[in-house]
Amino acid sequence: MKKVPAELQRAMNALNQVEEELRQQIFRLGQICYGQMKDSDSVPEPYVEAVGMMRQLEAKRKDAFKNKLRLEGKVMCENCGAELPVGSVFCSLCGKRLEEQAQPAPAAPRNVCPNCGQAVSGDSKFCVNCGQKLQ
Repeated sequence: MKKVPAELQRAMNALNQVEEELRQQIFRLGQICYGQMKDSDSVPEPYVEAVGMMRQLEAKRKDAFKNKLRLEGKVMCENCGAELPVGSVFCSLCGKRLEEQAQPAPAAPRNVCPNCGQAVSGDSKFCVNCGQKLQ
């Protein structure tokens, strides 16, 4: 194996460093562009296919995450993304009413809602049963 002269090695290292920084900036630019286009109805033509594929991947990721939560006995609030026990009627963080759940909620209560008597966890801001704001 041939030894690389020190000066050439430094030049190669500098080149590699600049190329890595360039890759990071291109990635960052892509994130910014997608962030501006992901919810838009009018995506510029060169980006239509890529944005469409990313939307599909985001939907798959959301479905996979919901399945993971289901297996853990939880659901996700569509409004704020909070993880809640299956069977919750209202989100304990934002108070939004949740879609109907088929399974009962596993209970590990610490407190009780003063409005309906439902057991609620200590960090809940809203009752999961009636939506009452808690303290």
